[in-house]
Amino acid sequence: MNDIDDEPPLIIENKEALPGFTAKEQRVIVRYLHHMKTRSTEIHKLLEAVCGEAAAPYKLVKAWVTDDVKGQEDQEEQNKNAYSTATNGAVSPKQTLPTDPALVYRLEHLVNNDRRLSIERASDLAMVTKQTAQHVICDVLGMKKVFERWVPRLWTPEQRSYRVQVAEELLRRHEAEGDEFLERIIVGDETVVYYYTPNTLRRHSVTMTRGVLGVGEKYRPSIEQVGVSFMLYYDIYGLLLAEHVPSGADNAADNYANILKEHLTEAYARKRRGKKLSDCILLHDNTAPHSSKAARQVLTELELEALPHPPASPDFEPHEYWLIPFLRNSMRGATYHDKQVIITALSHHLKHLMECEFLKSIKSLPTRWAQCVDTSGLYVL
Repeated sequence: MNDIDDEPPLIIENKEALPGFTAKEQRVIVRYLHHMKTRSTEIHKLLEAVCGEAAAPYKLVKAWVTDDVKGQEDQEEQNKNAYSTATNGAVSPKQTLPTDPALVYRLEHLVNNDRRLSIERASDLAMVTKQTAQHVICDVLGMKKVFERWVPRLWTPEQRSYRVQVAEELLRRHEAEGDEFLERIIVGDETVVYYYTPNTLRRHSVTMTRGVLGVGEKYRPSIEQVGVSFMLYYDIYGLLLAEHVPSGADNAADNYANILKEHLTEAYARKRRGKKLSDCILLHDNTAPHSSKAARQVLTELELEALPHPPASPDFEPHEYWLIPFLRNSMRGATYHDKQVIITALSHHLKHLMECEFLKSIKSLPTRWAQCVDTSGLYVL
């Protein structure tokens, strides 16, 4: 037997003497073993056996396996692939850099032309990977996917132009008069709160002898939704008037004119002593009762100016975008079976509103006017 066979086998007692692997090399090993149908736990054990304390944690190994399943590459490798060139020296379309100005402009143009464009479709049209297209659209361009929102109506170009015209006029007036212009505004509108009639459909059972006739009968009423109307007026200092409108009012225009002439005048004189109602500006919508001849005549008698208001524009009314949502959220979940109960509940919630909340709702009007101008008359939501 030769000398080579007589040599004892090599035994390494210290694992640290084994050559170590960097994190990048370990990731390559993990990817290879995963393609060899090796489980994550076994991959981690093999790394610990070879690398010792320098082995990647199990969570990191698991994350690498997950990325490999999804087809995601290492960021460093992805950047290197972006710089790699084809045989003719040109950069491959699939390897374009995410910060390439041409790619950014191309994706921005595609998204602006079709707001419903998906990431998959954008990556195909731009000839880049899905991850690159998502990075450019979300991180570089700062765009995000949002759902469509319901609006009262879709405007024609002429109606949008009129909204912009009114908003510009109100902005010029606010710039000329300052915050004093907002302090003179009185917001007024009608609110309808619904309640249901009592549920009396439950039938009472009785005990009778079999075969005996004469089972009791019970009328089945229809459950209907009944509305209670309120006229609400307030300024930056708080609530002025919360008037219940009788449901049997014959003429809505005359009823609204009477509320302005009698109730609003008396409430303003009582709550704003030392101030004149004629110095104020009324902000209400242009529904039929508000723009009727009777209402215009009362406004002339009171020397009360009405602020111009585009048709069907709740985004210009603090009553619509603040007060009604507040009352709806406050009264949500409660059950009302009587008209007087709902009147009391509404009055209770209105009394607990603070002055700063009324002030904030009216102070936000210039911002909404400016947003309407910037968006060429679109709704401010």
